[in-house]
Amino acid sequence: EEFDKVKSDLISFARNREKDPQSYFSRELNQILRKKGERHPDLSEEAAQKAEFREAVSFYRDRYQDASDFIFVFTGAFDPKELEKPVSKYIATLPSDKNPDNLEEFKRRYSEYPSSDSETIIRKGMEEQAMIYSLYHGNKEWDIAFSRELNAAMDCLDRMLDKEIREKESGTYSIGAFGWINRRPYPEMIGGIVFSCDPQRRVELERKRDRVLADYLKGFDPQLLENYKKIQLTNLKESREKDSWWTSTLRQFAAGEISEQEILDAEKRIEKLTVESVLQAANALFAEPNTRAVLVNE
Repeated sequence: EEFDKVKSDLISFARNREKDPQSYFSRELNQILRKKGERHPDLSEEAAQKAEFREAVSFYRDRYQDASDFIFVFTGAFDPKELEKPVSKYIATLPSDKNPDNLEEFKRRYSEYPSSDSETIIRKGMEEQAMIYSLYHGNKEWDIAFSRELNAAMDCLDRMLDKEIREKESGTYSIGAFGWINRRPYPEMIGGIVFSCDPQRRVELERKRDRVLADYLKGFDPQLLENYKKIQLTNLKESREKDSWWTSTLRQFAAGEISEQEILDAEKRIEKLTVESVLQAANALFAEPNTRAVLVNE
């Protein structure tokens, strides 16, 4: 009965999103970026109709039948010795077949981003608003320091774009920059700029975006970075009081994405960020292939 309700909701969601330009655009953009990936299929109404309870149960039983490579993280104020009994009873007895997952099979079902520049115009809806995604993507080995620099770079760019375009140019409704790197299943980075605007001014504002980006990549106001560092240090101090932060950080540590020293020296790593190191990360991203997608009204 509960499965039927979830299935019904999925069918309604798939049916209704065809009428929503933003949802349609997001789906089309995902297909452009991951069109060959079996892990990124389109959830169509037809696909939702085919969902079966037995297949769903079988899938989860398959994924949870081997707990040998699970990572369990416990955070909070407790005596570790008090955990021994419940861990032995409830975790040590979980099923395990000690057969590692086939990473190559996982990669086969996970498509890499396009390797060359492309542009797609999507026409949907009647609203007088254009949405422009300009995405950059490429291979990048996992590097926690680079990840930190890229986060800072996108924050500074985001604020510069907001000041120079949204605040100064009429017809721009929103604008932002983002970027990150992935470690698995492929080492890669992705980032870019997204904004919405008056369709009549789209080309003009895209040119302004490109000029602001070009200026930024040559150098930006150091105060932007100082403000970012101040906010990050304040957030770090507050986050360390929460179990959720420690859970997330220790999971990264267990996965080999961050070292013990990185955790202990987190404040120093933030303080060491410089305009030069941040710009190096930004230039590395924006030198990669660009996938551009534009949503305009019909």
